[in-house]
Amino acid sequence: MNNVIAVFANRSFAMQFASALKRMGINSKVIDTPRDLSSACGISILFAGRNLDKVKALISRLRSTGTVRLYMITGDLFKKYLPI
Repeated sequence: MNNVIAVFANRSFAMQFASALKRMGINSKVIDTPRDLSSACGISILFAGRNLDKVKALISRLRSTGTVRLYMITGDLFKKYLPI
């Protein structure tokens, strides 16, 4: 399955979210937000698509649906970002 990027409007929330994923046992990586997905805070979180349902549940539980955008990474040579 493809990887997913979570894009945030707030840097501190992005870091809190990364910590929550770690506590849940979900491997993730804090990355610079790709230019195509511009963000106010400039950092995003990359995680495996197989964890998408767990991540969506976390977003819902934190009531942060408006502050997090999710994109699936597809393509071989060039990355394409599809909103989820």
